[in-house]
Amino acid sequence: MYIDILKAKRKSLRAAFSMCCNGISNRIERETETLSQNEVNALYKQLQDKFSRLETIQEEICDLLLTSHDLKDTYQEDFSKADEYRDKFCQIFSILEASQEQKILVSEENDSVQKRKFKLPKLELRKFSGEPKDYLAFWSQFEKIHMDATIAEEDKFQYLLQCLVPDSKAARLVSSFPPTKNNYLKAITQSKERFGKCRYTYETCSPS
Repeated sequence: MYIDILKAKRKSLRAAFSMCCNGISNRIERETETLSQNEVNALYKQLQDKFSRLETIQEEICDLLLTSHDLKDTYQEDFSKADEYRDKFCQIFSILEASQEQKILVSEENDSVQKRKFKLPKLELRKFSGEPKDYLAFWSQFEKIHMDATIAEEDKFQYLLQCLVPDSKAARLVSSFPPTKNNYLKAITQSKERFGKCRYTYETCSPS
């Protein structure tokens, strides 16, 4: 019977479609962040091609089942099985869309971080000379840079140097440390020990 030939073709197309879906799922799971837009578009086309060919032959089979008196009773069962493949198509299509949305969000977040890093040196940072009475105002500003996890320690060191009055007590203290990642926290700690604690002594001893 002709319908048996169509069903044999459908079986092969279903196998190809299932293999395509599994391949896309596995690739998305492994390579979500590295897939380019062109690669995702190619996966879309593969999925749509396999499903379109499967749907074409499925429609032929449905028409034959509905028009044949002997086969009409099997239509509902066949239709339900075909619906499982339509659901699978929608599922994989949604996974592809979600992977691109996630990639866009990550890209926008990275762009935002890069822009902030680029603009940061343009801020007019308060200069600190080493006077204890000025330390609180200086630290309340610089602490935002100090706490920013997106800025490398060595870059924070450079911003710290920019915030110090040249040849001042504070500048001489910080400059005594080589401007490296490992020395940044040492410079901050020494500055707090010398000028931060001195601030409290200064305030306590100053006349009211």
